[in-house]
Parts: sequence; structure tokens; C-alpha cells
Amino acid sequence: MEQVDCIIAGAGVIGLAIARALAERGLETLVLEATDAIGTETSSRNSEVIHAGLYYPQGSLKA
Repeated sequence: MEQVDCIIAGAGVIGLAIARALAERGLETLVLEATDAIGTETSSRNSEVIHAGLYYPQGSLKA
């Protein structure tokens, strides 16, 4: 791999979700993680609730 379109720092829940969305759009995406396994830092100690903007109007900046 000589060139990538996007680099994601962190293989937690959000980093992996973003990487997947970019890859599905055809972008060459590289995920970098400092620890030995994915999802072992902040993602492992959160409230297990992903706030995905469900309560905000579609197309708004918060959504």
C-alpha cells in the first residue's frame, strides 16, 4: 500500500465505524491503533450507549 485516502487514529467503536463508512465509499482507508487489540481503551469503558444523532433533525449539524 503506497498511498491511502484516509487515516483513522484509533480502532474503537467510532474509529471503526468511520473507517467502514469510508471504505464502503471506495476510499483506501488505514486504521491505526496504539494498543494490542481493537476496542480496548475508551470503547471498553463507555456507557455502552452510542449517541447517533437519532433525536436531531435529518441534515442538521448535530445529526
